[in-house]
Amino acid sequence: MGITAAICATGGRGQDVAPALTATITRPIHPVLIRNEHGPLLRVIIEVPDKQAVTGRSLSVSLAGTNDLDALASLTLFFTADKTAFSPAVQFAERQKPAETITFRGEQSLQPGRNVFWLSCRLKDTADQLHRVAASCPAIETTAGKLRPRDESPAVQHRIGIALRRHNDDGVHTYRIPALTTTAGGTLLCAYDMRRRTGRDLQGDIDIGLSRSADRGRTWSKPENLTRKLKNEAWWLFAPSPQQGIQLADGTLVMPSGGRHEKGVKFSTIMTSRDHGASWTVATPAYSGGSECQAVQLGDGSLMLNMRNEHEHVTLRTMRYLIHLLDRHGATDRELRILRERLR
Repeated sequence: MGITAAICATGGRGQDVAPALTATITRPIHPVLIRNEHGPLLRVIIEVPDKQAVTGRSLSVSLAGTNDLDALASLTLFFTADKTAFSPAVQFAERQKPAETITFRGEQSLQPGRNVFWLSCRLKDTADQLHRVAASCPAIETTAGKLRPRDESPAVQHRIGIALRRHNDDGVHTYRIPALTTTAGGTLLCAYDMRRRTGRDLQGDIDIGLSRSADRGRTWSKPENLTRKLKNEAWWLFAPSPQQGIQLADGTLVMPSGGRHEKGVKFSTIMTSRDHGASWTVATPAYSGGSECQAVQLGDGSLMLNMRNEHEHVTLRTMRYLIHLLDRHGATDRELRILRERLR
């Protein structure tokens, strides 16, 4: 099923061909998202020669290849002058409901050089995320005549996704740095920064949130605030380290972590779970002066923690801590002796 949109008005040379003007079509390579007001689908650029006065009067758009037109709540056309990035600042005509044929009525003066139009959609909350949205532009009409745009990305279709967390959801200013994984049972887990007051990095009022989906991303749980569950209230900061944790041979989950204690001093540590992540235990700070860290289980079952450390004598301090850590986790006398010899 297709849909056609057109910007129409009268006047000009109408049916004449406009050989001096050119037009191209491109599409952004990203999904359109449920909950977003704007979902850019198609960019049309009209090039106008110097010293030529031209007005744009119609633009036809086909949505042939869209799985379900009923997934679309509305369609809108925007003009961004010579700027190629999408912006909803200048709307051309009124927003329209989807139908077999839509007509946007109005006029837009086109300046010499580049003139950019964007077609955008808003999805219904019930849109199927397994479907796709397709858009093309077969014809444009101007006061200088008709154009058939050159399609530079004809095979592009837009997947449908969902904006899981948005600006000011639950009173949070910014959600950033998402991490997504799938459990063995098929549950999707998404963790992210909850930057409550501003979008800036540390230091700030920032929590770690977690949302779950058991239906392949169609619906999600409300954020679960892990920071308030795990962080010592006196600490300035506590957060998991970048990248990932590990699972030990006995099934224990180990997540390297870091923070600042009640006096603001940085530390490195780990947190562990013995019930597949249902609950976590945060260890006492393993090393004062470290921060971001990564853990690895060695061949003999012991743990090694590699820490970011901005102090002098990084290697020596790290090695001393490794001796302490390995000693606690059952390193052999020979391994400990070799490490101590290197410290000398």
